[in-house]
Amino acid sequence: MDELTPWDPTRPGCGAGIRGNEGRWTHCDRDVVAAGTRRFHHTPRERWRTYACAQHQEWLDNPRPLAEADRDDLAWRQEQHDQATRGRPYMRVRPLPT
Repeated sequence: MDELTPWDPTRPGCGAGIRGNEGRWTHCDRDVVAAGTRRFHHTPRERWRTYACAQHQEWLDNPRPLAEADRDDLAWRQEQHDQATRGRPYMRVRPLPT
């Protein structure tokens, strides 16, 4: 992974982008094992809570094992994602307060 590898901090799973079939970017679907934060070069003042699988956890700032609050947040993110894909009102994941 490098700085050009896509990372979606709003995903209800591992935020890493991986190359799928035919070389197109897709989302990593491995089980989440770590929580942490990330900053991005295009928005350096924003810090995002995000999650990763074992393979991608080194891309998190200060990765740590999942806590109960993280599991609750992941469930909430999945619920909001499901609402959005059904065309229903949903709440967006936001960066952490600065």
